[in-house]
Amino acid sequence: MERGESYEQDIHTASMTQGSNVRGVRWHLALFALCIVGSLCFLFALPSGATTLPGLPPVIKTVELEPSQFTAAGGTVELVARLARAKICHVNGPFVRRVVNCASDHLLLAETVPANTSGHAERFPATLTVRNAYGGVASKFLWITEAAATPSPPTSTPPPTSTTPPIASPTATLSISTNSVPSTGGSIVLTYSSTNASACSLSSSPAFWTGSNPQTVACNGTSDATVSPSTTEQQWTFTFTASNADGQSATATQSLEQLGPLGSSFTQTPNWSGYVIPSNSALFTDASGEWTVPTLDCSQTPDSGASTWVGIGGEGYPNGGNPGALLQTGVTDNCVNGEQQDFAWFEIYPSTPNHSFSFNDFPVSPGDLIAASVFQSTTGKWTTRVDNLTTGISGWMVTGESWGVGTDASDTFSEQGNAAGLSYSGGYTAEWIEEDYVGSNGLPIPFADYGTVTFSDLETSLSPWYLTTSEGLEMVLNGVVVSTPSLPSGDEFSVSYTG
Repeated sequence: MERGESYEQDIHTASMTQGSNVRGVRWHLALFALCIVGSLCFLFALPSGATTLPGLPPVIKTVELEPSQFTAAGGTVELVARLARAKICHVNGPFVRRVVNCASDHLLLAETVPANTSGHAERFPATLTVRNAYGGVASKFLWITEAAATPSPPTSTPPPTSTTPPIASPTATLSISTNSVPSTGGSIVLTYSSTNASACSLSSSPAFWTGSNPQTVACNGTSDATVSPSTTEQQWTFTFTASNADGQSATATQSLEQLGPLGSSFTQTPNWSGYVIPSNSALFTDASGEWTVPTLDCSQTPDSGASTWVGIGGEGYPNGGNPGALLQTGVTDNCVNGEQQDFAWFEIYPSTPNHSFSFNDFPVSPGDLIAASVFQSTTGKWTTRVDNLTTGISGWMVTGESWGVGTDASDTFSEQGNAAGLSYSGGYTAEWIEEDYVGSNGLPIPFADYGTVTFSDLETSLSPWYLTTSEGLEMVLNGVVVSTPSLPSGDEFSVSYTG
């Protein structure tokens, strides 16, 4: 919900049925490589964080080869697969047999199909078999076909010549132990690595150390450094450069921020607390995160509320342009006559009329694990999705189509409302927010004591990206800071009630 908006759900009428405890998950999976050289070979590398639901089989939600048919010249094939409740994947073909860990949600590859030099068409089979920790199995059979080569007229073979093979291009990676240190200082470790490189260097802007800048370093190694105490906020950008003998180079960067004195780092707002990250060029096309539904202290504020959500847009375009609309989804937690009530929703704000709807048949309870995402699909349509990973229920909205509720193991849902008239054009900010929302009377409701909420597994379409304290927001009501974020830690942070 945008700052100052009128949220349509009155806290005295909002209620939701308490949910069951069946764990579900919204899957995002990443597949890194496919190679076909006279055979078909899949290689999967999957991030951690997936969860298997006890007693339920794994699911191959979708798996596609784009394209699946080629001319004899070959080309590039892309394979996209989405899984649920998977642990181990077996990939079998005529020349390959592999077993990989696939406890994730996205498999994605783009690889070259080599030219077919034979006089007959080739057809390459492969089987993807998915297993979970409980013996459940799901399988999918795939084919890639390639046309036969056109016979070439005989040509004379020139005598062999001596050539020097080209030198492979270098690669560079750089990581940092923390992107933020307090004003009192601290220690950091820079870790760098490369391939196909003969010379490497490390630099900082502004200069972080005395001596040469850049300084020569090993192409695979670490550097330890100490940040001295400071009375002002400071930022550095580190660049690792790897070069080969042909003069080709690759770079990787990381940033470090030293906070100013306590109390001077976060921007103050009347109703938002959390982090808002900007993009200076590309629109965000994906933002997501997870949190656990808090238990409100309704004894202190028997009629109050707070909303937790993920969104894109609404916080300003670069160079002072039109901020555009905010597309968001999340969960609202209310105290109604001293009893906690929770419900899930989505919203496009501002819009006329205000498009803000709560999902029916979507039970939410304190302690439930929630995953929320806003993204643009491959069809160009914008989608909001909020998953109760404890109950296995998902709430969807697809612009230009409809909104409703389904299960998090499926990409379909039962329609509860029409979204044919809704459209969205994207935004240049991504948000993870705890909000004191505005009630139906146009006034902010009493802000509930929500304790602490931790946003984790944060993802965006921006690459690279990271949280800094300059992007943090703390909520101030009547001159008192009532909600403030923690310092970022990788892809997570917490917000805490301080009123």
